[in-house]
Amino acid sequence: MAFSSGNEKIDNYLNELSEEYKELLFKSLLNQSSSFDNLNVSDLLRIDNEIKKPLLMDHQKNQRKKQMLLGTGMLYMLIGFIVYVFSNTYLGNLDVITLITLTIWFFGFLMTIYAFLPLNMFARKMYANNRRENQDVSLLSYEIVTKWRKLESIANDLNIDKHKILSYSIMQFFLNNRYITDEEAKELKNFLKLRNEIVHASATTYTLDELTNAISTVNSIINKLEKIV
Repeated sequence: MAFSSGNEKIDNYLNELSEEYKELLFKSLLNQSSSFDNLNVSDLLRIDNEIKKPLLMDHQKNQRKKQMLLGTGMLYMLIGFIVYVFSNTYLGNLDVITLITLTIWFFGFLMTIYAFLPLNMFARKMYANNRRENQDVSLLSYEIVTKWRKLESIANDLNIDKHKILSYSIMQFFLNNRYITDEEAKELKNFLKLRNEIVHASATTYTLDELTNAISTVNSIINKLEKIV
């Protein structure tokens, strides 16, 4: 029975990768053999096992973790059940003992359920969230750089002297000509600092909210300046 992930795009890509893998595997076999006559299945299987070894080791490690969780969970459930029966039989129905045994049993039950879940499910979700956030940060960082280029373009369009205005002079140019307020000049100063740290790969990190707020602030200034142009 052919393997299917349930996702047509994934299945198509896996099929393409399988063909590529077979080709690479055969080329590796040829590199280790002097001629076609010397090709044999043993060498092919050895190369295949060497390639898949890290994946197999990772799979076996996950399987051992699952077995350990399952065994520990069932042991806790058994201990909880035995203590509960013993306490009710010989000690009477004590609320404290009942609570403790139920807690042990429930803890074991949770471990048993967890053993059947993919061990890397939460790690994958966290990785996906972090990756998505990093991608969003990269996009916003790029947008910040382009926004400053937009400000440079507006400044040079407004400049009567037609001399190119340098980046650090933009704020002063806008302020001297009263195109922006003192408060907006401070906001542009902070935005320029942010832009420079992004361009020069500073160690300073910013959150999505900080980048979004900075872009929102400069957008309002750009909209104001574009009406003047």
